[in-house]
Amino acid sequence: MPGIRGLAERAACYIAGELGLERQKEKMLTFGLELLLGSALEFALIMALASLFGIFRETLILVLTAGILRLVSGGEHCQAYYRCLIGGTVFFLLMGWLVKWLNYVIAWRGFILLTIITFIAVPGVIWKYAPGETENKPLTEKEKVRGKKLSFMVTEIFAGVVILLAILKDEQKYGLPVLAGMLCQAFTLTPWGYRFIRWVDGMLSFRDQGGDSGGLEGPDSR
Repeated sequence: MPGIRGLAERAACYIAGELGLERQKEKMLTFGLELLLGSALEFALIMALASLFGIFRETLILVLTAGILRLVSGGEHCQAYYRCLIGGTVFFLLMGWLVKWLNYVIAWRGFILLTIITFIAVPGVIWKYAPGETENKPLTEKEKVRGKKLSFMVTEIFAGVVILLAILKDEQKYGLPVLAGMLCQAFTLTPWGYRFIRWVDGMLSFRDQGGDSGGLEGPDSR
């Protein structure tokens, strides 16, 4: 039975044949389809487990926030898809649990402090490191400029959402997961984020699955 990479390659080969695309564009299409299929499976698994553990709302908002920001800002991936699946699932479930716990213990002043830290740290990280590249998807200078602008735009939208939620007195129930999602994605753009994901990749490399490769390495620093 074909894995994620196999399905992506077959679909990309068919589409490229129909549209008459050159080999390089077919490879890029394969990479995009692989990410799409893999992300859909990972999202379904995370949300199913989050529902089982009673952290569905927190995890859903967190994953959507981080995922939307990741679409425009990029970032590191594990070398093999199954490692992305396991590592991402465990990470987001733990973060969902942490956000739910913080909802019960954090006070208004604590939320304001976290908001200030997020609104300073995330734009700073985006300014220095976004968009994050992978070996499978190198970026031109024009794409880098566009990715940085889009990252700032999405960050501003999320900041506006958090402020609106604070006005509506729903800041911790819904605003806290948004802040957590922004911080999680910002972290993956930094050299420490790249190293952490590579560490997870190494920890989970208990079997060879070269056929289901995710995104490859990015730079340690820029």
